[in-house]
Formats: sequence, structure tokens, C-alpha cells
Amino acid sequence: MDFLREAIGTSFEQYTRSSGDDRTPSESEEKEEYQFAKGDLRNFDPGEAVATFQHRQIRDDSYTGSGGVYRETVDIPELEEVGRRLLDELDWHGIACIEFMEDAETGEFKVAEINPRMWQSLACAVHANADFPYWYWLQAGGRSDLVEPGYTVGTGSHYLYGEAEHVLSIVREDSPLVETPSLVGTGWEIAQSCYEMPYFDYLRLDDPFSFLREVRNIGQ
Repeated sequence: MDFLREAIGTSFEQYTRSSGDDRTPSESEEKEEYQFAKGDLRNFDPGEAVATFQHRQIRDDSYTGSGGVYRETVDIPELEEVGRRLLDELDWHGIACIEFMEDAETGEFKVAEINPRMWQSLACAVHANADFPYWYWLQAGGRSDLVEPGYTVGTGSHYLYGEAEHVLSIVREDSPLVETPSLVGTGWEIAQSCYEMPYFDYLRLDDPFSFLREVRNIGQ
């Protein structure tokens, strides 16, 4: 981890777990201690970031945590800065996804993982006008000059089957580390966010077949 400290500077411990943290793993890593945030950096051309994007996970497919099923786009300069430094130090060129966690007590962001691939909640970026598949296609064809980076902050996107799993987890799961949320309250939050942010990973009126295929796959 020394190269990360050198790349980020003296504020390294603000972005990753401190070796001097006196809390136990269960205290420092469970969701009662951390709110999950995600910062994504896409570096298409050698030495130059063509486009970046960030979103925060609001709900997971379990109330105890897991993959995000409702996310909203954010713009946090600290994540932008540290993401660029990390990938510059790794001399990385191509698609990459960096995940951070935000400490609910201190507000500090800590690196969780780096993945060299497209990410599960890609639809959120597309809904926010950050069309990375299209941009990647342009770049692959040598037309990076046509990429128009940027995205709409505050855009939310739902994975409907995951939202249903989140509700079922409240009924079926019992965690000693995370307080079980209200079933009625959670249902209201989901309904409200679907009304306020009617964007979905697979459900589109102009292209219903992807949603129907997803329903069929779930049924199988």
C-alpha cells in the first residue's frame, strides 16, 4: 500500500482503512458503521481521462448491504481527485470502476475495491447522460473527440427485481449488527423514489423486451 500513500499524499488515510483503527472488523466494516458510496473513473486514452462519473448506492438488494439496486448520481471532488491519482499510479488505460465507502461517523471516504470492467449499475450512468458504452465505442473507433463528458447530478435509477429483494430481506433476514428497517416505511421510500425518479435498469416503454427477458430469466 506504500505506493498508494505516495500517490495520494499525506491524506492517504482519509481514503483507505487506517492500520491504527482501534475498532474490530465487525465494528468498522458493517453497514451500521458505513454508508456505501461509489465513485467511478473511466480512463479511455493513455495518460488522459476522457470521462468520469460518480454515483451513491441508496438501497442494496439486502438491507444489510450488497449490490446496489437504487443509486443516485453525485459529484464529490475528493473522489474525482483520488480516483485519478490511483489510476495514474497504476498506469491504467481503459474502463475502470473504483468503489469507496463513507464512514457514517467521520464522513471519511475509504477505498473498497478497483474493478477493470463495466459496472452492474451502468444504466444509472446512461440515464444521467453519461453513455459509457457509446463513448467506449467512439473511442475504440478513434473518435474520442466526439465524446461529450459530463452527466446530470441527482439522477436516480432502479433495478426493480433488486428492490423486491430488498423488501423481502426485511421479512426473511435478521442481522445482529444492522437494525431491521420498517417494512411499511421502506415500501413507501421505494414507491416515492420510483415516482420521483422513474428511471429503471431494464424497464423502458420504447424497448420492453429487455424487461420481459429479465422477468423470464427470473422465472426460470
